[in-house]
Amino acid sequence: MPLNINWQQILLHAFNFLILTFGLYWFLYAPIRKFIEEREKLYRNREIETEQKLNDAQVLLDEHKAQLDGLQQEMQAYSDKVRKETNEKVQERIENARKQEMQILQEAHNTALRQKQLMMEEAKQEMREFALETAKRITTGDQEDMYDDFLEHVDNE
Repeated sequence: MPLNINWQQILLHAFNFLILTFGLYWFLYAPIRKFIEEREKLYRNREIETEQKLNDAQVLLDEHKAQLDGLQQEMQAYSDKVRKETNEKVQERIENARKQEMQILQEAHNTALRQKQLMMEEAKQEMREFALETAKRITTGDQEDMYDDFLEHVDNE
C-alpha cells in the first residue's frame, strides 16, 4: 500500500456518505421539497381564487352602479312627474282663483249698478216729493217759507 491509503476505509466512508446522502435526501430534502411545492400550489390557488373573487366583485360593482344609475333616472323621472303635476295643480288653482276673482268683480259691479239704480230711484222719488211740495206751496201762496225751507234743506244736505 503505497502512501498508506486504506482503500477499504475509503470505500466504507464513501458508502456511509452515500447512505447519509440518500437518507438525508429521502427523509429531509424530499419532504421539504414536497412541502414547498404544496405551499406554492396553495398560494397559486389562493391567488387564482382572489383574482376570481376580485373579478366577481368588479362585476357586482358594475351591476350595482347600473342599478344605481337606473334608480337615479327613475327618481329624476318621478321628480319631474311630481313637479309637472304640482305645476298643473298650481296653474289650475290660479285659474280657479282668476275665475272667482272675475265672478266677485262681476257681482260687485252688478251690486254697484243696483245700488246706483236704487239711489237714482230714491233721488227721483225725493225730487218728485220736493216738486209736489213745491207745487203745493206755490199754489197755496206761501213762497217766502218755501225759499227758507229750500235753503235749510240745501244746508242740511
